[in-house]
Amino acid sequence: MTDQENLEMDDILERITFYSLDTAQAKLEEGEELTPFTVIVDGDQMFEENFPGDDVTSCRHAAESNVKSSSAFSSHYAFCYDGFLMTDDGQLDAIIVECATTEMDKAYVIARLYRQEGDALVFEETPAYVDDVDTFYDLAAVRAAKARAEVLAKEGNEMEEIQQRIQSLLAGDGSKE
Repeated sequence: MTDQENLEMDDILERITFYSLDTAQAKLEEGEELTPFTVIVDGDQMFEENFPGDDVTSCRHAAESNVKSSSAFSSHYAFCYDGFLMTDDGQLDAIIVECATTEMDKAYVIARLYRQEGDALVFEETPAYVDDVDTFYDLAAVRAAKARAEVLAKEGNEMEEIQQRIQSLLAGDGSKE
């Protein structure tokens, strides 16, 4: 594991990653069970959804389906859950966040380690980069949405030109096509 200082994260991805880590940490510190959840960004709105289940794998599949269905309109996601990492020192408890933008081919896995000391949980201050994994986004849907937006923008510009020509004809400025 390394720190995330060298990761290329835009401001939104960084904010939802830390929001997820901090939200999860607060729940664990309050003694609550951490239900896996996603944070999805669409424009200037952020949507959070929980994925309860019997195991992290089934929760992850449900979260992945949710993110895939948002591929055409969302720009960023984070998936957060309580898990563990295997290291040379053995199994370590961690809050784990998988996060990506529609511009990324892979998602980052970021973890904040913690341990039980007496009755309290002690969290590492700085989260660490763990690995890259496949993104939840349907990259084909992302590309199709971008292509559709480009076509609509082009058609919008052409429509504006046509409207300007009609206005000039109606104004009787004498210009002809």
